[in-house]
Amino acid sequence: MKKSITAIIMLAGAALCATTNYVVQINEAGTQTIPPNTIATPAQVDAVEAGAQSAYAAATNALETAQACADAVTLYSTNYVVTSTVYVQSIGGVPYDPSNQTINVQSVSLTPTEVRIVATVRQIPLVPPALDWRAALGAGVWTNITASVQETDIPSGVTNAVKAYEFTLDRPDSGSAFFRVVDNSSGASGSGLWWIVFGGIAVDGQIGYSGTVTNGTDELLFKGGILVENEPLGGF
Repeated sequence: MKKSITAIIMLAGAALCATTNYVVQINEAGTQTIPPNTIATPAQVDAVEAGAQSAYAAATNALETAQACADAVTLYSTNYVVTSTVYVQSIGGVPYDPSNQTINVQSVSLTPTEVRIVATVRQIPLVPPALDWRAALGAGVWTNITASVQETDIPSGVTNAVKAYEFTLDRPDSGSAFFRVVDNSSGASGSGLWWIVFGGIAVDGQIGYSGTVTNGTDELLFKGGILVENEPLGGF
């Protein structure tokens, strides 16, 4: 004989407080109701719960995958991707030949105690020029003389110069003195080309430091581990 499970559902009606009784039967397997489709069977509830759990697991996996992709994009865009937009001849610089230098003495002025000489150069030296002297033009050798040197404004009207220097020294007590300005630079100079980098530079997988470092009264600006001017390329 077929067994059945009887479920009685009591629904309270609002009108006149009347009560209507419904009788629903569920078979022993828990898969069918009599009348059919009256309420959800235990099997149907289990199926819905299993589907919900599967959908949740799939959504969780998709979220984890998306987050991993986002993390990878952030990592590679900040620590590993370096974009160079300008080629340079060499990082270490190019040989500097002081024999190609042209120095012009623009003025010599005297005070009761000092001699002041202003000279201009056609190419920027690696070190400030020096001052030599000798007592006679036709005899003796040129000898370096101690003098203070500092950059000054290029005299008005001078167009074939990139820098100007002013030399100040004590005025000789007696006798003649002849002076010359010399460029003693040697070694390698910068190539003169810019190497523009966006995103910093990573060394051994570590991104270089970006920020300011205080050195006495000076603030040194580092970008990706490279010391730069406060406004590189004039604020480019």
